[in-house]
Amino acid sequence: MLISTAGPSPYHGVIEDDQFVQCIMFNHRVVGAVLVGETDLEETIENLILNKTDLERIEENFLDPQIDIEDYFD
Repeated sequence: MLISTAGPSPYHGVIEDDQFVQCIMFNHRVVGAVLVGETDLEETIENLILNKTDLERIEENFLDPQIDIEDYFD
């Protein structure tokens, strides 16, 4: 499980062969990220960090390309 109340925990995924995303999670929230390549997630990840969005229900799957995380901001 990716949840850690003791400290930040990394979660990463390869979106495509030339793209890589690593998010640092703390208390079910994104507190930092590394994006490599044209991921089209820059604004979305920024919103998750700035809004301190609680991702507890979708934390393990939110980087899945089949899930459109942008829908959470509409």
